[in-house]
Amino acid sequence: LLITCLFTLCFSAIAQRPDYLRKDSIRSALDGVTQVFYYDKSTAATNQPLVVELHSWSNSADSQKGMMATQVHAKNWNYIFPNFRGVNNHPKACCSEFVLSDIDQAIDWALKNLKVDRKQIYVVGYSGGGYATLATYMRSRHAIRGFSAWASISDLEAWYAESVDRKNKYAA
Repeated sequence: LLITCLFTLCFSAIAQRPDYLRKDSIRSALDGVTQVFYYDKSTAATNQPLVVELHSWSNSADSQKGMMATQVHAKNWNYIFPNFRGVNNHPKACCSEFVLSDIDQAIDWALKNLKVDRKQIYVVGYSGGGYATLATYMRSRHAIRGFSAWASISDLEAWYAESVDRKNKYAA
């Protein structure tokens, strides 16, 4: 059910950020930089799954709407959409130790502040968010039940070379 729901979500963009998403922030344990995130808290009496959606390469949590928020909300699950250093155009982005720490800290926040079923945490993303999903799979300190990465960058060096050849904005 989750995979079917998530696949459908990937291709259904929403026109604007839903009103029920709240904005908050955490301070990075590594460098003290404030990282924003959006979240939706389940209203169920019992602990519910947590979906951690990771933004795409050229976006941030502020510039991207969070495509899965509506469907996760409809299921009355918990949702968090962390910024994790924003657009991937600087050294502290792109699955750096800062990014991975920020994602883990966002999950920490959710575990502390939302009624999360700790056995049902899912990390999902596409494009650069898919790349971050793969890196989270390899390095998160959390027990994540499932990871789903779509159209993911999987070899950063090769993708850079392809971007140079194509003369697109990503090479810079």
